[in-house]
Amino acid sequence: MHRKLPDFCRSLAATPSMFFAPDAVDFPKRFTLDGEPFHDRNVFLAAQALAPQLPDLTRMISAMFSGAAVTWIRFTPEFAIDGPIDLIPRSILPKLYIPSTNDHNEGPLGSYRVHIRYHPNSTPESFSALERYRRNNTESFAAKYITAEDLLYVMREVRKEDASGANVAFRQAVVEELERKARVQREKVRMATEKKQKREELLRATGLEQDREKIRKMTVPQLKQQYDVYKLIIKDTVILKTTLVSIPRRQDKLDAVLAALERYQENLRTDVIPATSTSQCVTDTPEMDSDTEMVDAEGDEFADEAEEEELYH
Repeated sequence: MHRKLPDFCRSLAATPSMFFAPDAVDFPKRFTLDGEPFHDRNVFLAAQALAPQLPDLTRMISAMFSGAAVTWIRFTPEFAIDGPIDLIPRSILPKLYIPSTNDHNEGPLGSYRVHIRYHPNSTPESFSALERYRRNNTESFAAKYITAEDLLYVMREVRKEDASGANVAFRQAVVEELERKARVQREKVRMATEKKQKREELLRATGLEQDREKIRKMTVPQLKQQYDVYKLIIKDTVILKTTLVSIPRRQDKLDAVLAALERYQENLRTDVIPATSTSQCVTDTPEMDSDTEMVDAEGDEFADEAEEEELYH
């Protein structure tokens, strides 16, 4: 059957209009690989009813099945004639166990997500029991082998398990774990917010230097502070798109700060930035001593978290 899939998909892709023929629902063999009737005719009828509202639907169907044909060829080489599966003796096939997916948990976990969506009060235990009941055909087994005494015993055991409170304890443990994670996350957010506020306060106290000569004499840490003023306080649109890592050398930082200053002053001249909104961070930067060590452009290293912590604390 797998070998038929590419041709089947190509056939549907070539004639998407047949999905909307008035009698299409009465001829399921045209649309099902195994020739069996539709599982739900109403789905097909609903799609036909919505078709007038979707002018590109036939092209979408054609594109979907064309792509599926190509993909199935890539997915099913093991089913080729004289391939590894084709050469397995027919007497062995019934004894083989092949997972329904390439992930042992994918199928059951996906089913559980759907189950819990429609049964939010259900538990993993009840879902597992229902799945075992369905997969093992327990109903037929019980009808054939279970006696009234067996049934009474099972009912008593179930009542004992329910009375033990195991499910209640499990749910409580889940709730407590979720609450713990929420507390940890809230604390992380609080600490990050507090750290950001302190950093912005320090930058506002540092101020925005507008004297280009003073800027050209700045050390790398001072340039980083000016860079952060533009990024966190002024919100310069260009600086916001860069990082200190992208401007590793001192000259790169100097150029970025001078360019940001030019944009800032131009915006002030055109009233893009109200002067009152930035007055708090525009202060004079103290004069540097003549002995202040200038960091050579070749010696400037990438900024890292530890360096910034030392700078602002």
